[in-house]
Amino acid sequence: MLRKRPKKNEKQLKKNGKQPKKSGKLLKKQQKKSGKLLKKQQKKNGKLLKKRQKKNGKLLRKKKRKKKKKKTRTKMKMKATDNQRLKQTD
Repeated sequence: MLRKRPKKNEKQLKKNGKQPKKSGKLLKKQQKKSGKLLKKQQKKNGKLLKKRQKKNGKLLRKKKRKKKKKKTRTKMKMKATDNQRLKQTD
């Protein structure tokens, strides 16, 4: 059986103490990380996407609730004085 001659790049990598990358097959975790999902995962995601999609094809996202701004002390004081004025006029 003939031995395949290593490419220049592989020789260089071995010199540097690194292993050449194996093309094609990645581990499950690596596949997810690199954006390539496994077929099963893709199917599952497709189903999920359909459920969450809008009519125009964009995903529905939960609306973020706006925080209420706290009234500053001066505003509170002003309100109190206004109320007092109203009471005096009645």
